[in-house]
Amino acid sequence: MTLPLGLHVHLVDRGPSLRFVLWFETAGDARLYSAPRVPSRRGSRSHPASLTHAQRPACVPPEADPVRLYARLPRLGNNLPVPLPGLVHAWDVDGFKPSSRSLAVDGYFVDAWALPPSLSLGPLRQLLLDWTDRYGPGFVSPHAPAVLSLLDELHRRVHEGPLLPTHWS
Repeated sequence: MTLPLGLHVHLVDRGPSLRFVLWFETAGDARLYSAPRVPSRRGSRSHPASLTHAQRPACVPPEADPVRLYARLPRLGNNLPVPLPGLVHAWDVDGFKPSSRSLAVDGYFVDAWALPPSLSLGPLRQLLLDWTDRYGPGFVSPHAPAVLSLLDELHRRVHEGPLLPTHWS
């Protein structure tokens, strides 16, 4: 079964300001949940199903800077990350028993793209809305609605006028 990519969005510290960063997740291995336990190597593990910079999706604008991001994500008891809900459809769930599974949080490195400020309001908002409409909410990071609310509020405030007091002499 071919599933769309999962889209993750993060707000990260990039020098003197904050930037929105995108990374993408594939369905990965259909038997991920039953894979043997991976040794825990905190701080040195790459996400096994994230796209690499060489696999840049067409929706990532050319102006976006490639970055390496350390993302804290939920993980299974075998130390592998839990995929976005929509990507679980690819799992082979024969014999899966959720009652015997443990969850925790761990960090994984992912290849990502930092959006320039010029693409952080309207274009990012439209990408999140379009992705959700096209593929469903299970293929977008769970906090995307909060990002959309933040973008809407920023957009509203920018259109109201200067965000800081301005005095002309």
